[in-house]
Amino acid sequence: MAKGLRQKFGPFSNEVVGVIIEKFKEKRKVLLDELISCIDAVYECSNLDALSEVIQAALAKPNPQIKAQTSQFLYRLFLKFTSSNVPNKHVKAFAPLLVKLLSESDPEVRDSSSAALGAMMKSIHEKNMATLVGDVAADKNKWSKIIEYREKAEKDYEEWLASQPKPAAPAPSATNSTATAASTAAAVAPVAKAAPAEVDPWEFLEPVDITKDMSKTFFEDIQSKKWQERKEALEMLLELLNKNPRLDVKGQYSDVITALSNVRFFT
Repeated sequence: MAKGLRQKFGPFSNEVVGVIIEKFKEKRKVLLDELISCIDAVYECSNLDALSEVIQAALAKPNPQIKAQTSQFLYRLFLKFTSSNVPNKHVKAFAPLLVKLLSESDPEVRDSSSAALGAMMKSIHEKNMATLVGDVAADKNKWSKIIEYREKAEKDYEEWLASQPKPAAPAPSATNSTATAASTAAAVAPVAKAAPAEVDPWEFLEPVDITKDMSKTFFEDIQSKKWQERKEALEMLLELLNKNPRLDVKGQYSDVITALSNVRFFT
């Protein structure tokens, strides 16, 4: 739904991210992978201003898996920033919480918080990060781990950048030495054309209000005590979403999103 509504999903993002973070307790990889994909998709419809508080709260939760996955989420976000657009106020808000996690007993939490700090260092540079982390900069093991992840973030950023749609290339130009040469070239040479920009196919899709095609028993089924009925309701919704990648923003989705947020995974 986040992909179908894009920025119009923004008002729901805080609530949904909070639910996803709580479900990060889930240890089954098949479900955890889907939660990771989901939180990344939801972020694309929102921003750190809207999500900062729920992220900070997650980093302070007692469950180690929640802290680790939230830190990894921050790594994926911050590796895409550069020194020109990094949100410094959020770096300053998250850094102290991540520093605390460097001393956690759980190795995944320590590693993930190092990764998040490394991604931030990529944009704010080593000197500024040293200021933020205090004594950690003097701890050889912790500091070297953060630097290691900074280097990884730099590589991951280049890969991410290469995967993004390319803007239109400017038409090639050449300056001829004489007016005669210029006029001759204009007469015989084809007109140079700029490379076409990559167009987002989503923009050309017909918006669809899928709520009109949903089963009348959807809300009852998705709250059923029988997991098979919940599964069938979700599969029906997923089929509609796959068939209609662009959703009509006039549709009433708030009840659907709330229902999805309350779905029980098992039993």
